[in-house]
Amino acid sequence: MSDIDSKYEAFIKEYSDYVDFQTHRNLNHLLWDRESQKLKEEIASRLMEIAQDFIESADVAHVEIKDVTFTGSLANYNYSQYSDIDLHIVIDFTDVDDNVDLVKEYFDAKKALWNLKHYIMIHGFEVEIYVQDESEPHMSSGVYSISSGEWLKTPTPEDPDLDYDNIKKKADDLKRQIDQVFKLQSQEKHQEAMDYAEKLREKIRKFRQAGLEDEGEFSVENLAFKMLRRDGSLDTLANVKVTSYDQMMSIDEEEIMKEHFKSWRDFGKDSPEVAVDDEKLLKEYFYSFLPMVNFTDQTVNDITPPASSIEEVLQAWVIDDLRVYDEVMQTDDVGYHVQLPTKEIMNVMGVDPEMRYSGGKIERINRRRKIVETGYLKQPIVIAVGKNGKASITFGDKELIAAYEAGLKDVPVVFEYHSRV
Repeated sequence: MSDIDSKYEAFIKEYSDYVDFQTHRNLNHLLWDRESQKLKEEIASRLMEIAQDFIESADVAHVEIKDVTFTGSLANYNYSQYSDIDLHIVIDFTDVDDNVDLVKEYFDAKKALWNLKHYIMIHGFEVEIYVQDESEPHMSSGVYSISSGEWLKTPTPEDPDLDYDNIKKKADDLKRQIDQVFKLQSQEKHQEAMDYAEKLREKIRKFRQAGLEDEGEFSVENLAFKMLRRDGSLDTLANVKVTSYDQMMSIDEEEIMKEHFKSWRDFGKDSPEVAVDDEKLLKEYFYSFLPMVNFTDQTVNDITPPASSIEEVLQAWVIDDLRVYDEVMQTDDVGYHVQLPTKEIMNVMGVDPEMRYSGGKIERINRRRKIVETGYLKQPIVIAVGKNGKASITFGDKELIAAYEAGLKDVPVVFEYHSRV
């Protein structure tokens, strides 16, 4: 291998995350006409139709659309496989309400709902909608008016001078802070997680905006932001805030019933008036409130309540040789032993949405979208428990992460029992 080849290989290995930030010599030929440098007619027509449909779905059809623009890296020379079609619908926010901050929040919510329900691809690129106030400045170096068919800001193919080390340093620092938010949620410090997540999201927003205003699209801040968006870190941050709120507002009936049962069990031990048969009957009555418990001699422990969590299933298998969930139930065309909280599985099994997912962005979005459409997971998560005291997910890592991102509170689980895991 020549010295040049070895240096190039070393560069690719070290800076592979940044290769897609480099500029091309031409606009993307799938979207732009090479001769006229204008957006292809069929694509322009489809994007206008999407913009109109969105405005109608937002119940503001009476508002005049000032312009519909195409911006971002695909309206420039720095596009990559990760790029989206950034479709901006320009209106006067005061046409909706004088409180422009409230209008912005409204459209942000409508945009999030639209993106959750729709997954529109044009030549392999996802369409991302943004409603922009006509007074809002745009920092992009390429802005194309779909309404007029003309460039409002013509891009130029300039090779950026990227500060690779600083980009990585900034991105890694923000990732560590996002990890701290995730840990707070895992420790069930939900209010702290929510507060930290909100402050961090605002910090990242201002961080990126400052970079755009100072040095533009190739600023360290903007490229660090793109790295976080690309690897899913920003999705993790958003999900932590939502799930922390849901957990904080939820009431765990199972824990309440366990406390009730403990009180009754203590009462039974201390009260000679309570006969043995009455105590067994009382125990079975309280067991009936616990979810998905199979009342057979094989699954009911006479000393401790039946397991309803991964730790308890593992403990019952290791200590008492009990298969707590052994009978497959069938509902919604899904066979499973028990429905368990998605977050419990994520926390107990140490599933990090960003570290454990092996697959492309499109595959990930498709999995999440199918779950949103059906409202449930069609395949169970398979968890193996071993006599050596270990547990592992043997099938369903991707499905579990997709269910978490889709906001599914519970997922079907099948347990496998082994000597070693």
